[in-house]
Amino acid sequence: MIHLDIKKLGRFEHPGHRVTGTRVGCRNRGAGWDFVHVAVDDATRLAYVEVLGDERRNTTTGFLLRALRWFRDRASASNG
Repeated sequence: MIHLDIKKLGRFEHPGHRVTGTRVGCRNRGAGWDFVHVAVDDATRLAYVEVLGDERRNTTTGFLLRALRWFRDRASASNG
Protein backbone atom coordinates (compact mmCIF):
# COMPACT_ATOMS: atom_id res chain seq x y z
CA MET A 1 0.00 0.00 0.00
CA ILE A 2 1.29 3.48 -0.87
CA HIS A 3 0.26 6.69 0.89
CA LEU A 4 0.17 9.84 -1.29
CA ASP A 5 0.19 13.41 -0.04
CA ILE A 6 0.67 16.88 -1.52
CA LYS A 7 1.82 19.80 0.61
CA LYS A 8 1.40 23.36 -0.73
CA LEU A 9 4.28 25.65 0.27
CA GLY A 10 4.59 29.38 -0.34
CA ARG A 11 7.50 30.41 -2.56
CA PHE A 12 9.44 33.53 -1.54
CA GLU A 13 11.34 35.84 -3.88
CA HIS A 14 13.38 37.36 -1.03
CA PRO A 15 13.60 37.09 2.77
CA GLY A 16 10.78 38.62 4.82
CA HIS A 17 10.81 40.92 7.81
CA ARG A 18 11.59 38.16 10.31
CA VAL A 19 14.95 37.67 8.60
CA THR A 20 15.76 41.23 7.53
CA GLY A 21 14.42 43.00 10.64
CA THR A 22 12.57 45.60 8.55
CA ARG A 23 9.14 45.66 6.98
CA VAL A 24 10.20 48.12 4.28
CA GLY A 25 10.25 46.56 0.82
CA CYS A 26 9.72 42.98 2.02
CA ARG A 27 6.51 42.16 0.12
CA ASN A 28 6.55 38.87 -1.78
CA ARG A 29 3.54 39.56 -3.96
CA GLY A 30 2.98 36.99 -6.66
CA ALA A 31 5.90 34.78 -5.66
CA GLY A 32 3.70 31.70 -6.03
CA TRP A 33 3.56 28.19 -4.66
CA ASP A 34 5.55 24.97 -4.75
CA PHE A 35 3.83 21.61 -4.33
CA VAL A 36 5.70 18.84 -2.52
CA HIS A 37 4.36 15.48 -3.76
CA VAL A 38 5.12 12.57 -1.41
CA ALA A 39 4.60 8.82 -1.79
CA VAL A 40 5.38 6.54 1.18
CA ASP A 41 5.44 2.75 0.98
CA ASP A 42 3.50 1.42 3.98
CA ALA A 43 5.56 -1.77 4.31
CA THR A 44 9.11 -0.41 4.02
CA ARG A 45 8.47 3.25 4.99
CA LEU A 46 10.55 4.32 1.98
CA ALA A 47 9.53 7.70 0.62
CA TYR A 48 9.68 9.16 -2.89
CA VAL A 49 9.39 12.96 -3.06
CA GLU A 50 9.29 15.57 -5.84
CA VAL A 51 8.72 19.34 -5.71
CA LEU A 52 6.47 20.26 -8.64
CA GLY A 53 4.82 23.40 -9.95
CA ASP A 54 1.17 22.41 -9.44
CA GLU A 55 -1.19 19.73 -8.15
CA ARG A 56 -3.22 19.19 -11.29
CA ARG A 57 -4.35 15.78 -12.51
CA ASN A 58 -1.66 15.27 -15.17
CA THR A 59 1.14 16.41 -12.87
CA THR A 60 -0.03 14.16 -10.04
CA THR A 61 -0.57 11.18 -12.36
CA GLY A 62 2.96 11.59 -13.75
CA PHE A 63 4.32 11.78 -10.22
CA LEU A 64 2.48 8.59 -9.23
CA LEU A 65 3.83 6.70 -12.25
CA ARG A 66 7.42 7.82 -11.50
CA ALA A 67 6.97 6.90 -7.83
CA LEU A 68 5.66 3.42 -8.68
CA ARG A 69 8.61 2.83 -11.03
CA TRP A 70 11.01 4.02 -8.32
CA PHE A 71 9.48 1.67 -5.71
CA ARG A 72 9.53 -1.21 -8.24
CA ASP A 73 13.23 -0.61 -8.96
CA ARG A 74 14.03 -0.64 -5.23
CA ALA A 75 12.09 -3.88 -4.72
CA SER A 76 13.77 -5.65 -7.64
CA ALA A 77 17.25 -4.47 -6.51
CA SER A 78 16.71 -5.80 -2.98
CA ASN A 79 15.38 -9.15 -4.25
CA GLY A 80 18.54 -9.79 -6.21
